[in-house]
Amino acid sequence: MEPLSSIDVIKVALNLEMNRLEATTSNLANLNETFESKLDVVGNKSVNLELPLIEDLLNGTEDINSVELILSESKKIESILNNQGGKLSVSYKADTRIEGELVKLGDVKRAYEASLRLFNLSKQLNEQTLKIGK
Repeated sequence: MEPLSSIDVIKVALNLEMNRLEATTSNLANLNETFESKLDVVGNKSVNLELPLIEDLLNGTEDINSVELILSESKKIESILNNQGGKLSVSYKADTRIEGELVKLGDVKRAYEASLRLFNLSKQLNEQTLKIGK
């Protein structure tokens, strides 16, 4: 097993945030989308992360690349009763709460920025280490 690399950790963090951002923007894009059938409704997407134990990573018994992203979709459906010219019809849409999605978007943005700061700090540390050897 290779030792734990800061670049690998940053890669996993950025990949996670990219997937969370895609899921959140997809949920926001489908916010007002209505469908004629419950089966056609696009569910709310979410991303979870399954990490190995930190001791296993540090001991080298697990690899950082064994991190698993779990993509899931929930199908909470909201029914909408439409009255068009005295004719009643029902349409369906995903039960998405804009407040929750905007909070997730803010969380993803801050986590992404933190990952970039970590990358820049790692880069500066490597540069300082190389200067010591000169």
